[in-house]
Amino acid sequence: MAFTHEAGQLEDDFMQRALGPLEGDSSDDADSSLSDTDVNVEAMDGIQFLRRAQKEAKKLPHVVVASNIEELRTKSGQAMQPQFVSRRKTDLPPKYLPNSDWQRKQVADFSDIRTKVSRHFAWLRTQPLDLHPEKINLPSNSDEKGWALFCFGSAFWSELVQAKIADGESEIEEDPLEQPQQTIVSGQSPLTTVFFYLKPRILTAVIEYVASWCELLGGLRPEMALWVYSLLANLEKPLHPDIGSAIRTIAISASQERHKLANENRGLEEISPLTLIICIVSKYFSQGDLADDAK
Repeated sequence: MAFTHEAGQLEDDFMQRALGPLEGDSSDDADSSLSDTDVNVEAMDGIQFLRRAQKEAKKLPHVVVASNIEELRTKSGQAMQPQFVSRRKTDLPPKYLPNSDWQRKQVADFSDIRTKVSRHFAWLRTQPLDLHPEKINLPSNSDEKGWALFCFGSAFWSELVQAKIADGESEIEEDPLEQPQQTIVSGQSPLTTVFFYLKPRILTAVIEYVASWCELLGGLRPEMALWVYSLLANLEKPLHPDIGSAIRTIAISASQERHKLANENRGLEEISPLTLIICIVSKYFSQGDLADDAK
């Protein structure tokens, strides 16, 4: 990967190489001093409060169903089916799991990419405007359709529209594939030119869109992984809690999609990009409970 200040150039496919073939916190001790009766005593300090909250959280189920579920009826009189959205990663057959060396290398490469991109952008901003990349028009942070089309194209947006309708959302825009007068567009690659002009607030908005799309579609598609990797590579730390939640959703969605692909005996060329996203989110962005158990 070449980064040359003299030429003012940065390889636009700097993240593509990360998608090659795939070659928890035990806190019981930390809160063991708190007995079950401690919840009736005011916490002495913030640390004790957090440990108590953590201990109580462990007693809660991961899924809660409304007690009056039978009263929730559709207009047709049929009982509604509760929708369970797992917030935990799914298990994977051992043959698909990455080893420790692979995970460490991906995190090291990711960190190196972030540093080089940040330095290159900082240097480029000190240069005359005629050395800057040609400016491109990007959708606004409130333009969900624009970003879906920009990143993944018309067919992807059409699928999202159908998923939104099935999910009961109203006032959904017309499907672009059903309107012959509209131009069918293909998704763009996540080039460095895009990220040079992408403001942080728009970048975080796109990440939240991707998280919501993953939930609508029931998983993170392998073809979405390069954009996700690129967004993460340009995401500033520390993370806002909302963004931390969004990237967790993306990683869990990647795990769910990976599980489906593994059950279909799909190849590593489809599974490894999803494993990479899980690795980056869990190891680099400190979401350790989502990490794969190393072989």
